[in-house]
Amino acid sequence: MSTTDTHDGPGVPDEAPRSGGADEDGGPEAILDPYYLYAVDTDFRFLGRNKAEAYPVLLELTKPLVGARAEMDERLHGRIEDLVHFSELFLRPPAGLEDARYVTALVGRKFFEAVREGLLNGIVRRFELCVPSRDFPLAWPTGREGRGSEASWGIARTREIPAQLQQAGPSSASTPGSQSAGAASASPLPQRVLVGVIDDGIAFAHRRFRSVDGMHTRLHAFWGQDLDGTLNPGPWPSGGRILTDNDIDTALKNSAVGTMLDEDAVYRRVGLAYGRPGHKSWGRRCGHGTAVTDIAAGLDGDEVLSTSPSIAAVQLPIAVTIDSTGGLLSSYAVDGLQWIMKCADTLKPANLPAMPTVVNLSYGTLAGPHDGTGMLASAIDEKIRLCRVAGKKLSVVLPSGNGHLSQTHAVTVLKADGISISTLRWRVLPDGKTPSFVEVWLPNGTLGREVEIQVTTPTGHVSGWIRENDPVYRWPTNATPLLWIRYRSGTPTRRRKRILVAVYPTAAVQQGDRVAPSGSWQIALRTTGNTDRVVDAFIRRNDTPAGFPVRGRQSRFEDAHYLETRYDARGRLEESDSGQSAVRRMGTISDIASGKLTVVAGGFRGSNLSTARYSAGGPTLVPASGPPWPRTGPDALLLSEQSHALQGILAAGTRTGSTVALNGTSIAAPQITRWIASQMRQGTGEGLRTEVAAEAAAQELARAGQIRPNGPLEPMPSVPRGGAGRIRYSTQAGMPKANRLRRP
Repeated sequence: MSTTDTHDGPGVPDEAPRSGGADEDGGPEAILDPYYLYAVDTDFRFLGRNKAEAYPVLLELTKPLVGARAEMDERLHGRIEDLVHFSELFLRPPAGLEDARYVTALVGRKFFEAVREGLLNGIVRRFELCVPSRDFPLAWPTGREGRGSEASWGIARTREIPAQLQQAGPSSASTPGSQSAGAASASPLPQRVLVGVIDDGIAFAHRRFRSVDGMHTRLHAFWGQDLDGTLNPGPWPSGGRILTDNDIDTALKNSAVGTMLDEDAVYRRVGLAYGRPGHKSWGRRCGHGTAVTDIAAGLDGDEVLSTSPSIAAVQLPIAVTIDSTGGLLSSYAVDGLQWIMKCADTLKPANLPAMPTVVNLSYGTLAGPHDGTGMLASAIDEKIRLCRVAGKKLSVVLPSGNGHLSQTHAVTVLKADGISISTLRWRVLPDGKTPSFVEVWLPNGTLGREVEIQVTTPTGHVSGWIRENDPVYRWPTNATPLLWIRYRSGTPTRRRKRILVAVYPTAAVQQGDRVAPSGSWQIALRTTGNTDRVVDAFIRRNDTPAGFPVRGRQSRFEDAHYLETRYDARGRLEESDSGQSAVRRMGTISDIASGKLTVVAGGFRGSNLSTARYSAGGPTLVPASGPPWPRTGPDALLLSEQSHALQGILAAGTRTGSTVALNGTSIAAPQITRWIASQMRQGTGEGLRTEVAAEAAAQELARAGQIRPNGPLEPMPSVPRGGAGRIRYSTQAGMPKANRLRRP
């Protein structure tokens, strides 16, 4: 039987730094993902499966892929296929995206060895390791078998709704402002738009995603990254299976019983069988991706027009969604975004380089640099920028996150007086079956070995003071590091320095497992320099997504000042920060949403337009080099719940005829997606942040007389929390019909 470890022996550092060498820009230590190093030290037991032969990664290259691949092959003397397989999506990218430097790949153990040996210095700038999907081979692939060809990616053709099935009806575009609604009714909508959704549990057979007769799909294609990929396999590294519109139509036709459709039979026909192991999102009453897709592009049959938005859906692997950290998401999300742009090229009208596209990614992360330099945020920004340079309309919409009151952000000032020590108290909960992580981010200008860290366990073990470039610290043993600290400088000329602190699970996953002590872990910081330093710390998300088996438990920062001011005078949770508390509510915006070009949505309550208490805001931090990103917080707030009693908005359940109520900024984001799609259809919008901000500001101006004390509505929140203002549908014509029953 496993019990909480109480061993208080000395920690075990490395005998020597594992990669050697200095942390120069592009050096081995700069490239290595610290979470990969933790996976190595824990035998990969928390990363999909133990010691898989192949892992998907997101790479940042120093040059476009064509040149980088050629140089890599030259350095490796033609052995590149032994180290890395680049995604076909990037080897044959959509037009205009040839210069992308953020690319996905499938890498083997030899790739990591080459990084450690410095063979990829100057080619690979950094990488982010992702979890293998359930169908990944244990053996390193040889040849091209099973990787899929472009003809099977669901991008080689499109099918318009047959003319006899088209009928007039209400416009599918939803417009927040009355002026936009009037313009839409006064003129035809000549331009089709592609709405992309990257999510989990997308019930593509739902009536809201079918045509007038109900037997033709509105999806251009569906990429199930966790489907069996033996037929029409998706491109590696994400894999899975592509369903074209004809594939879905065939499944719909063969699953009809008279005039009724057996939706369960549809899913069985495409490989979503209940007999398969693991979680089954499509079998539950509520599917997050289904609700998001409905809000973004769902229509009733009588609302479908020939100009209604087409849909390209990417269903992420279960392994990605069940890990709520978001840290294993990047390669799958970037592959999905690249594939959606392939679809947009295929669907392009004659006068445009690609069909105008807006993509919704309702995922968020708590940890990360929060300055726009995180890998996924940077990769999405790059794709938007390259598309716009090529004349393509692309907008990507993200939620601001739900971490405003999560107690996962702390700020402390390190006094340069030679004696002061700042201590953060990190509460790690019992019965957690996944590791807990804290990322300590140092400010710009921090000198080498200037800031020191010391960690004390709940059982009283003290790590001693650790400085930059010290060996990795492991306690109590190398074999089972219940406490793991890595303090490396990374690339000081490009990014801020990060200290990663990891704590082993506090509950046994298998009989005989050792576990870390739960309770209050103390993280002490001090500076030996001559300048005060402001340090930010972020806890990585570790709770369990709704509907999934409970695994992780979210840890949090605590201090007495926060507890004293946790509730306001009315007994409600306080949403503003106290100057004395190290625990901060502000600055908790999702790291993915910290980029420069993405559109970011927060949430508000419909009854009085007050900001939803979970809706995270900025400001984002300043990156280590270059100008600050122009991102103070979200761009606007959208409806995310009706009232205190009705905590959510209605959207489609996983089966036709059902509705579910969901809340959160992930439900606010697809409303912006739907609005941007309507603007693109009318030819009046490009999907820019400035357009969203202008709409929000106009609505705030129009409702000025309704704001307290003259009216019932709450004042506009501060810009870091509320952006340019709150966007509310003036009519409910564009919302899913379920929501028209209750006016927001």
